[in-house]
Amino acid sequence: MGLFSRKRRGPALPEGVTEAWSEKDAAVVITIPFDARGIPGEVADRLSDDVIATISAIQNGEFGYSIPEGFTGARVRVEVNTGATPLTEVPLHTIEILRERLGQSMELEVVTDPEAIARAKAEAEAAAAQKAAAPGMRDLPRYDENGKKLSLWESMKLAAEQAADAQTAAVAAAAPKIEPRADLAPAQFVWSDEDNALRADIVLLGEEHADSQTAVDINYLVESTLATLGTDEVTSQIPESNTDYEIWLTVAVNDDAVGPLTRGKLREGEEQFEGTRVDFVVMYESREMIEDMLAGPTES
Repeated sequence: MGLFSRKRRGPALPEGVTEAWSEKDAAVVITIPFDARGIPGEVADRLSDDVIATISAIQNGEFGYSIPEGFTGARVRVEVNTGATPLTEVPLHTIEILRERLGQSMELEVVTDPEAIARAKAEAEAAAAQKAAAPGMRDLPRYDENGKKLSLWESMKLAAEQAADAQTAAVAAAAPKIEPRADLAPAQFVWSDEDNALRADIVLLGEEHADSQTAVDINYLVESTLATLGTDEVTSQIPESNTDYEIWLTVAVNDDAVGPLTRGKLREGEEQFEGTRVDFVVMYESREMIEDMLAGPTES
């Protein structure tokens, strides 16, 4: 049997820890430089390790050289300097737990670096100015909404979708309040035995280059048409005891009346009804084709 039993090694003393004497507080100030960026739980774990390692070093007498000769009764203050990144809720909770454990033996504070904050602000302003000068360049997202890391192709695709959504939102915000056209009426649902479905066709002939008006008219027609599903006129067409039917809703509009706002609205509809019993189909056709649809079949 050996003379020494194996001891569990604690966290290593973090790099860059400094000591300074505070004449004002009569205290030894131990500063821990800490990178607070990252996932909150991982940040909290690193923070705990760094603080515990530093406190152990203090208790082992590895600090104190800054105390003036002959001075007794010096206090100890540990400062965690997070640079330009404030701590979030989870790491701050870790600090509170460590303070409770320390009690009155030493102080534990969290500070930021004003110079680092000023540098980060200046860098952000410079990046914003550069981005404004080259609006076509966008920062690629690295993670999806569930936190999954994206490949380069997925990042580019998501960035393109976000840019399209932002453009649609900007157009919508800038557009004046527009009412649906007075001549619009909901499409009628008709039962189809062959398809086992209720079918309705919305056909809109929009004014050329009138994207905002077209979007409003489409929205009105879709909502008002779907609202008729609960009426007796529609439900009476469904065969008795048939609960496994589908709903087919087609929207056809002339392409010269469509812009980013209308396309965004219709894309929202496609996404909204995906996975439901509603089969939502969008058709962008020529003005002549829409006119023919509205005219109906010609007699031979």
